[in-house]
Amino acid sequence: MSPKDESVKMIKKTVLIIYAVMAVWILYIAFLYGKKYEGSTYNKRIALREDYIDKGEIRMSGGMVSGCEEAVLSVERSNLSYLLYTPFNEWSLIRNYIFGKKSKGADVVITLDGDYCRAIKERIGDETAFFDILVTDVKSGAIRCYMSGEDSAKLDEGFEESTIYKRHKEISYIADKGEFRPLYIIEEVKYNGRNLFEHQKDDKLDICSEEEAELLKDSLLVDTLGDKKIRYKIYDDGISAYSNIQDRSVAVTIIVHDDKKDDIIESYMQKVAKDVLEVYAHETREI
Repeated sequence: MSPKDESVKMIKKTVLIIYAVMAVWILYIAFLYGKKYEGSTYNKRIALREDYIDKGEIRMSGGMVSGCEEAVLSVERSNLSYLLYTPFNEWSLIRNYIFGKKSKGADVVITLDGDYCRAIKERIGDETAFFDILVTDVKSGAIRCYMSGEDSAKLDEGFEESTIYKRHKEISYIADKGEFRPLYIIEEVKYNGRNLFEHQKDDKLDICSEEEAELLKDSLLVDTLGDKKIRYKIYDDGISAYSNIQDRSVAVTIIVHDDKKDDIIESYMQKVAKDVLEVYAHETREI
């Protein structure tokens, strides 16, 4: 081998070594960055097409949440508590992939209430509506879905102002605002004169004893969005939602409190996962 050939071979070898070192550093930085920001929020706007309304579901693609396009985490086959404990973050997913960890990310199907789907259909017709999706993990305390649309007054009919009580010594970190707010327990929510909390006394919570149902009720906490006027609704399945009437923005919030991360909550979430989220229409609001 001539000196020239040896020189070329040496240069190629050196270049390969440099590329290898750079690749290792990139992977290491991705690991550290993912570790630092694991549990951060993930924002995305998706279109609510006509077929979504017909099916009564919002489908968030794998590429949008995790990059796992083939995987489908359907609410019919999984449960919302799984989502609550899943960090949706680009870098942590890269880290999981690189180091062979099992990816928790997948497509997410959020099932909507049938009556609500019909209300959307009447309101937007063939127009395309948009959902602003903000998914956070359990560390930040909430999973939220915002819908950009028109006046939500029709969907608010029948709700009356409700009694709420401040829960002492508890605060919630809401990641999209980056600030702490006091938490409130909903004691009473009136709809057409009926307290919607009465469902806690019937047989719908058949996986819980009466005492467990009371514990579950205490874990359903919502924040106040400052001092603005808020009206509340409790779903028949016990998950809380709130409506901020002043700026016409509406959000769905599910909070599992630190001392409530137990089998009661997890079993309950599994039972009601496929109809746990209902999103109200409101005027455009950027996250």
